[in-house]
Amino acid sequence: VLPNKAHFGYKNVQERLATGKVNSWIEVNWEEAKWVTRIFELYVTGNYSCQSLAKLLAEEGFPVRKHKRSKGVLHHSYVRDLLRDKYYIGTIVWKGVVNPNGTQELFLDRNIFEKVQTILDARLGGGSRERKHFSIIKPVCFCSECGSKMTVEKHVISTGEIVEYIRC
Repeated sequence: VLPNKAHFGYKNVQERLATGKVNSWIEVNWEEAKWVTRIFELYVTGNYSCQSLAKLLAEEGFPVRKHKRSKGVLHHSYVRDLLRDKYYIGTIVWKGVVNPNGTQELFLDRNIFEKVQTILDARLGGGSRERKHFSIIKPVCFCSECGSKMTVEKHVISTGEIVEYIRC
């Protein structure tokens, strides 16, 4: 049992016992689970990026969970995070502690998960490519709204001075 909201594809369930104690556990939410499986199956084909997959899923009516920081829109970083989430193969990470023996019911094929990780790793070439603009703080800047890395832009203002902007 996690002390927070269940991962997409799962749901939190509680039962109040006659003694007053609350029994809590995680169950598969089969409506969401079919979307998770679909995301992995589409991505493993190699025909989609996280961005193009997010666009396709949004068009198909992907049910985005709303929370206080969410705008109810499926973002590519959410797709990427979901594809990287080891919870779907039974590994629970909580406050830096890794437990590879989660007790939740699994619905995703481990082989598909591993193939997706291989594709994601192969597409990580961003760190080795040559950059148009270099900024010393860019590697540590992340968007507070979506979690994506920030990008650097240079603009010439009316005085002729070059100003750097960092944006999502």
